[in-house]
Amino acid sequence: MRVLLGVLIAVSSYFAIAPLPTVSWQQALIPQRAIRLKRPNLAVNFDLKMQFIYGVKSQLLSGATHVAALRFSLNRLPSQFLVTTRKAIEIEADISKALSTDSQIHDFPELLEYAAIMEASSISGGSSTQALSELTSSMLKTKSFEELVSTELASTKATVMVLAGLPIIGAGLSLILGSQSLTWLLHSTGGHFCLLLGLTMESLGWIWVNRLLDRALKDNE
Repeated sequence: MRVLLGVLIAVSSYFAIAPLPTVSWQQALIPQRAIRLKRPNLAVNFDLKMQFIYGVKSQLLSGATHVAALRFSLNRLPSQFLVTTRKAIEIEADISKALSTDSQIHDFPELLEYAAIMEASSISGGSSTQALSELTSSMLKTKSFEELVSTELASTKATVMVLAGLPIIGAGLSLILGSQSLTWLLHSTGGHFCLLLGLTMESLGWIWVNRLLDRALKDNE
C-alpha cells in the first residue's frame, strides 16, 4: 500500500510541475522521428515571411516579372529559406510546385496563396499587387489574433499551475505549522482513502484542463 501511495504521489508531483502541452493530444501520440522523415518542418519566424512577401510586392510594383521578383526577394533572405523554390528558378522548373513544397517544409501556408496569385496573374496578365496587399493584411490580422490567444492562454495556464500546486503547498504549510495531517494521510485507512481520492482527482483534473487547452489551440489554428 505504501509503495502504491508513493507512486501516486510521484505521479501527482509530476503533473503539478510539468509544463502544459502546446500541441494536440493526437499529435503527441505520433512519433516525432516519423514526422521529420515524412515532412521536415523548418518553420521560419513571422518577420522573415513578411520580408519575403513585401520584397516580392515591391519588385512587382516596379514592373518586374514574378520570377525576377522572387529572385530579388530570395537573394535578400537566408540561403536555407525556400531552397526548393531557389532551385526551381535556377533550372527553370515549375515554380508553383516548388512553392507548394516549401510551404510544407517551412510551415508557410501563405506560399500556396501566393502561388495561386502568381498563376492567375500569368494567365490573365493582370496585376497581382492588390492580391498581395490583401494577403499581407490577412497575415498581420492572423498574427495579431494568435498573439491575443497566446496571451489569454498564458494567464489560464498560470492559474492552472497555481491551483494544481495548492495541495502540495498546503501539505508543506501543515508541516511548518506542526500539523499531523500527513501522518494521518499516510498511516490511517481514512487518510489512505482521502489521499488516493485527492491524487486521482488531481490527475484527472490536470488531464482535463490539458485537453481543454489543446482544443482551444486546435480551434484557433
